[in-house]
Amino acid sequence: MSEIVNIKSIEIQRFRGLENVIWNPDPGMNIILGGGDSGKTTILEAIGLLFSPVNSLTLSETDFWQRISEDEFCIVATISVSDDFEFSSGTKTYWPWEWNGQKAVLPTSDSDEPSEQQTPVFKVSLTANSDFELLWEIIQPNDEREHFPVGLRRKIGVVKLTSEDKNDRDLRLVYGSALDRLLSDNTLRSKIAHIISQYPLTKSLSEDAMKSLNDLDQKQKERALPSGLDLGITGSQGISVGALISLFATKDSVKLPLTNWGAGTRRMSSFAITSSNADNDEIILIDEIERGLEPYRLRQFINSLIDEPRQSFITTHSPVAISSSHNAQLWYLDATSNIGALDKKTIRLQQERDPETFLSKIPIIVEGQTEQGFVSKILCTVFKTNPQYYGIRVCLGQGDDQMLPVLEALSRTGLTFAAFADNDEKSSGRWEKVKEAMNDRLFRWESGCTEANIISLLPENYLPKLFIDPDGDYDGYRLRTIADRLGNTEQNITIESIQANINEQKKNLRKLIIDAATGNTEGVEDKSTKKSWKKHSQSWFKKADGSGGAELVDHLLYSSSWTEIEPKIRPFFNNILTLAGLSPVEKIKI
Repeated sequence: MSEIVNIKSIEIQRFRGLENVIWNPDPGMNIILGGGDSGKTTILEAIGLLFSPVNSLTLSETDFWQRISEDEFCIVATISVSDDFEFSSGTKTYWPWEWNGQKAVLPTSDSDEPSEQQTPVFKVSLTANSDFELLWEIIQPNDEREHFPVGLRRKIGVVKLTSEDKNDRDLRLVYGSALDRLLSDNTLRSKIAHIISQYPLTKSLSEDAMKSLNDLDQKQKERALPSGLDLGITGSQGISVGALISLFATKDSVKLPLTNWGAGTRRMSSFAITSSNADNDEIILIDEIERGLEPYRLRQFINSLIDEPRQSFITTHSPVAISSSHNAQLWYLDATSNIGALDKKTIRLQQERDPETFLSKIPIIVEGQTEQGFVSKILCTVFKTNPQYYGIRVCLGQGDDQMLPVLEALSRTGLTFAAFADNDEKSSGRWEKVKEAMNDRLFRWESGCTEANIISLLPENYLPKLFIDPDGDYDGYRLRTIADRLGNTEQNITIESIQANINEQKKNLRKLIIDAATGNTEGVEDKSTKKSWKKHSQSWFKKADGSGGAELVDHLLYSSSWTEIEPKIRPFFNNILTLAGLSPVEKIKI
């Protein structure tokens, strides 16, 4: 990616709800995830404040950590700029630091030109004191501080699309707005002011209003004050006459200001303006990118951002946004303001397959479809309602090979999550580390998979009932899976013929059912046979709708085997209850 203006690191101290955040963002698209009130929007607002194109900003005590305005807040960023970006203001020279990969350090060379191994960076800061005064500064390598002028901040530029966008600043000719930078005409405002000043506003007054104005003019004369009063339009501090100028677009042959169009259209138009700017130096800040956009327009918007060479910072609560952002770096901000990266390669499949994993309050990642149904049914029982009301989502992990790396990646962030897994006795060292990090939030069978552990508990005389479908008839598909494994090619298979084959071949029904339910192909050489046997599991408990896992819970109950497994899984489900703010149960009663 070609860097233009790029934030290498940012430190936010005592600003609003963030006591201390130190973060090295990605040079491309950064998507910040996290629970409500964790500070995602505050990070965007801190960046916007640091590079604000105006000085006339108003603070309140709520802008300070815990509303303690006696303690100043500070925002410091280390930025790099492209070779053709002149980081200067008039004749003033600002000296660069060097970037060591993690932070800015003192230059190691006395040469004016950095070596190929050195990356020149600049440190800029914003401080607010107890008098609510804002001080923008550039920190020199010798620790001297120079003023960070508004002209240079405007030159860097920030595209800010917030969740409110009440005034749609970039669609109007406000100082430092995207439209202002696009037009780049410094004389336009004076021309506008001159034309408006020539307009005879007083001729539009009513007779009574005109009389009042003349009376006031007369009093001015009598008191030797300026007279000859008239009406005109002028700006004031922080307000420009140009701010009255807005972009218009045609709809049904009527010209309407773009500020009156839908939220999504306004946002995409604002971004289109910034993309049309010649320099494209801006840093992009978008809060709740999905706001006002249908899924297809949201994907379009994200694709246009990914193609941008500029660094962007985005918050979202949209699964569509997450699943569409393949090349973005996802970050998770926890309740204690710790921000951690989600490894792109590791989570990519989970990001595409089930993006709500990263949006749920408590995602529970499970091995497969059987576990999804099994865990979901028990959750509904212990919560006595739909667990999704508490922000809990059961997410597919798609097997050990894919699930373990995802759990490792999530363990390195502040994301609160749980997991329910099989045990194929592979990667034991890695699983032990995950278990150590998660404790009771991870349930893993001592050995084997869910189907094997549950079927092993069922009494021998109960096993034939596993072939009974919801209508009370024998399931032909399940019977066929066992017949295939016994080499029985008869068309009409019955439970009696299955039992006869088992007795004749001295096989074990329980093992045959477990092998069929798990799609076990151990010892099979023929490829076509191996393929068909692997599909046997689909006739048993691996159902996309989760009904297979729920059926296993029912079998435990009907066979009176529930009491054997309940103590083993209770700590896991009690942990979920505690995370959701509920009291644990003494016994799980289905």
